Amino acid sequence: MTHGKQRENKQVFGESVDFNDDFKAPVFPKSDTVRSFLKESLSGNLIHEFLSNNARDRLISAMQIQRSPCGIGIIQQGDIGDYFYVVEEGTVAFVVDGVKVGSCTAGSCFGELALLYDCPRAATCLAETETVLWKVDRTTFQQMIVNIVKKESQGIREVLKNVSFLSGLDDSTITQIADALTPMSCKKDKRIVEKGEIGKVFYIIKSGTLKLHDIGSGESQFADHNLGPGDFFGERALICGEPRAANCTAVTDCEMLCLTRELFNTTIGNGESLFKNSTRQQILSSVTSFSDANLEQHEIKAIIKLFKEQVFSKGAELIREGEPLKYKQGIYIVEDGHVRIMDSNGTITKLQKGDHFGGQTIKNGEDSVSDRTILFLQNTTCDVLSKKDIETVIPISRLGVAQSFSNSLTDISLYDLTLYRVLGAGSFGKVRLVSHNKTKKPYALKILSKVQILQCKQSKAVIREKNIMASIRHPLIVELFAVFQDENHLYLALDLVQGGELFSVIHSKSNRDSCAGVDFSSAQFYAACILECLSYLHHRYICYRDLKPENILIGKEGYCKLIDFGFAKVVVDKTYTLCGTPEYLAPEILLSKGHSKGVDYWGLGVLIYELLAGYTPFFFANRDQVTMYKMIIKSKFTFPETFASESKDIIKRLLVRQQSRRFGCLANQDIDVRQHVFFSGISFRRVYQKKIQAPWLPKIKGDLDPSNYRTYSNLETDEETPRILTPDEQAQFGDF
Repeated sequence: MTHGKQRENKQVFGESVDFNDDFKAPVFPKSDTVRSFLKESLSGNLIHEFLSNNARDRLISAMQIQRSPCGIGIIQQGDIGDYFYVVEEGTVAFVVDGVKVGSCTAGSCFGELALLYDCPRAATCLAETETVLWKVDRTTFQQMIVNIVKKESQGIREVLKNVSFLSGLDDSTITQIADALTPMSCKKDKRIVEKGEIGKVFYIIKSGTLKLHDIGSGESQFADHNLGPGDFFGERALICGEPRAANCTAVTDCEMLCLTRELFNTTIGNGESLFKNSTRQQILSSVTSFSDANLEQHEIKAIIKLFKEQVFSKGAELIREGEPLKYKQGIYIVEDGHVRIMDSNGTITKLQKGDHFGGQTIKNGEDSVSDRTILFLQNTTCDVLSKKDIETVIPISRLGVAQSFSNSLTDISLYDLTLYRVLGAGSFGKVRLVSHNKTKKPYALKILSKVQILQCKQSKAVIREKNIMASIRHPLIVELFAVFQDENHLYLALDLVQGGELFSVIHSKSNRDSCAGVDFSSAQFYAACILECLSYLHHRYICYRDLKPENILIGKEGYCKLIDFGFAKVVVDKTYTLCGTPEYLAPEILLSKGHSKGVDYWGLGVLIYELLAGYTPFFFANRDQVTMYKMIIKSKFTFPETFASESKDIIKRLLVRQQSRRFGCLANQDIDVRQHVFFSGISFRRVYQKKIQAPWLPKIKGDLDPSNYRTYSNLETDEETPRILTPDEQAQFGDF
């Protein structure tokens, strides 16, 4: 096999799938023989990777018959496909540019990619004989898959919320726990739990019946009882290693979902700390000055981590009425013990475990005096968040004030700019080098065609891109300065980054023949830059979704700048739209299982591989896209002999098929990646501050020098034919 030296840089995206509770897939009658035939035909196909037994049966039911006479075209090369086909009888010929390149017969499938996204057909498919086909369309397939996945996920999360000590956790943590569950099957009469053994596993029953028996001991014995679908047991195994109090045996064949305490601690975090942080967040949100402050999630999480445990002796006073508040301001949560508070009116309040006090003093000046006396009635432990610690995360002036954190944008129009050459091209337009006529400031002007955006049904995505870019500011992310529009185009004036694409650094002339990539220290540096960007975005719940060297530019200091937020999205839980660049797509995107920030850590693994090897792990020149997707879904790849052990290890930890077990998605989040030996010697603080010498500095001759970009002479005068948009079409860009 040979590796491709330059991929076709084409993004793929599907329409956003709106989950419809009322969606019912069509049902077309079939004999048992046909159903068995279709099941066998799907078994070796890419589509099979998507399907549970339930989904496969429903897909087969939804497939409809098509009879094509000899010589009739089934698919036309270049058309946008929306059907997947299975051949039951006859022969289908594949013709590319008028030349027959192959054929298939009964049991073969074609058109898989049409079920994933808008994909031009690679070949014309002709019926060489009278042919019987079974087909299914993309809308049915996607609605059915997302419907099944979401309903199963919602059901599991509802079960988890019924577990008493999980009920207080936020939705994103519940989703993490649900994703970490592992399927398990057991046969009738199998003993699953042995009374007296140390509990290490938590179980949820999907199907079948289990019996809990020999429960308790002595006078505390209980009657046997059965558990069925939706029931759970062994939950205390996640937080403590107590002996099992009963035997558990399968009454029927069973399917279960399981989670070990070890995996729970690795992927979610220590149970005790997790629940304590959940309590802290609930209390913090009940303090008015915090609830009104419009804090971002990453700020809330950073503040919560600053709580410290303090022990106060019986009879000690925290503060007396009339004393200065200085050094005593903070939020106190009573973990154990009793506290008495007496105010100036003589009102006495007694607090115990779970109560809190002190939040109302946070915004008072340090010269303020207390209007109450606080006394500890017995030895008392409190969880304390001091005003001083809060100020290490946010200024106190932020509290109690609802704010918008969007960056202010410059007010300019196309008439204020001088346009120079094209720097790049994308799905909906191009990027031009421009300068402001008055200030002479250079920009990279992203010009997007409204017609093309509407044709691809991406108007919401473009507005989302603008909103996200306006809300972020980071030294390693390209900055948005202005947006405006006219009748036919949208414009984004961006930071001009003159060093060209990281792709060109990886595939420089000196490396191009050997596909050698860059050396280890360079890969380390560039990967550290991107990890800084991803961490910043993920702390704001922004999922980037299109990481690749073409979307990373090199600034004049040699540092990376992340660009193109066309696929970026705020994702608190999961999203289901397929988008990205084929070689960088994560398994969960392809499988429509729902995805979040894990796709970016998968992308980081692919990027590190490409930095070092000069090619991506799943692509070979003679490997078609369907085969590549199968390799991605299985996370099946090999390393060149030149890779160092630390490079192999971090890539293997990032290119993990199950996102809940992928580095970056575990309890320690990005810290696991930062502390990996691959980044040994890298100071991420110095990377952020741009204080490390970059491995390569671009040659830049002036503020308007575009020489580090390839030429796009075909696009300089290649203008689309304008089309008058209807008022309804223009209205879709009203929020831009």
